Amino acid sequence: MAGTTVSINGVAAPLVYVSSQQINAQVPWEVVPGNATLTVTHAGVSASQTITIAAVAPALFTIDGSNAAALNQNYTVNSASHPAKAGQAIILFGTGQGPVSPPVSTGAAAGSEPLSRVPPSSASATIGGVKSTVLFAGMAPGYAGLLQVNLVVPSGLQGAEPVIVTSPGWRVSRSLYR
Repeated sequence: MAGTTVSINGVAAPLVYVSSQQINAQVPWEVVPGNATLTVTHAGVSASQTITIAAVAPALFTIDGSNAAALNQNYTVNSASHPAKAGQAIILFGTGQGPVSPPVSTGAAAGSEPLSRVPPSSASATIGGVKSTVLFAGMAPGYAGLLQVNLVVPSGLQGAEPVIVTSPGWRVSRSLYR
């Protein structure tokens, strides 16, 4: 599958994964919401299809529509059977928080400098209404287009607790098992 390319409305889409049965590409930031033409080219042959690009609002990924798709510090999925422990970190994933810094041209490889979307110093969070320390806020290593936020779980919380992450220009919330 070497030499396969994907474009959306003529803009090269960075490829994340390519096999003979699956192609994963990141939607270029230049593509606006609405109908778009997706074109896949391989070995000089192109195929196109009209797709719909949805507007992306800031959000944390969820397991069931309300609870955050979070990993505990030991990388188990945060759930009622595997709750987070006080003092440990949880890892949340989200999208829609805006362009990366430093900017990376669509279709180009990122440089050696780590990318960030949100300086950790500007992000804040609460879990169950209690302030949480933000350990990391930036691009999720190895996952194109995803934001990762690592938070410390405060003590004294029980059950599914609301998590609210705020930074200039966005605010997202979901529930976390504790």
